[in-house]
Amino acid sequence: MIFSILRGPGVLILRIVVVVLWIARCGVHCAVERMDMRMGLMEREL
Repeated sequence: MIFSILRGPGVLILRIVVVVLWIARCGVHCAVERMDMRMGLMEREL
């Protein structure tokens, strides 16, 4: 049963899920870095 899912459209769904999770993780990481940069700039101005 599991193998039949992997052979069918399940592979496409798995790929989409992995890509979405990868983008979400990368987006969060980039967002955190940008927030750190902004906080650093604000501290310098003060």
